Amino acid sequence: MGDELMMLQYAIYSVISPEACSTILWRNPDETEAAADAMGISSLRLRQLGLVDIIIEEPLGGFHKNPKETFVQIRDHLTESLATLKNKNIDDLILDRRKRFKSIGQFNEI
Repeated sequence: MGDELMMLQYAIYSVISPEACSTILWRNPDETEAAADAMGISSLRLRQLGLVDIIIEEPLGGFHKNPKETFVQIRDHLTESLATLKNKNIDDLILDRRKRFKSIGQFNEI
């Protein structure tokens, strides 16, 4: 449980790979693109769902093309976030965390 979730621009966030999901749902590992789309594992989709707070931009070509630049971006975002969070009251932080995680997901009462 945390106060903010940051994600690299081209990262994915999932408990199962698109290949495995494709194999389970369609009994065909070649449907990975459809599976990835259905799973909503991209940083942009997770931001739209309210699960990711900050998307950290990566250099052209991705993290591996310029790790130093990416680490600078990560450091800057962490520094800014920590500066904001350290000024909040601990009780407010805990309350905000609870509200955040209770708001995740959908359910229907029967």
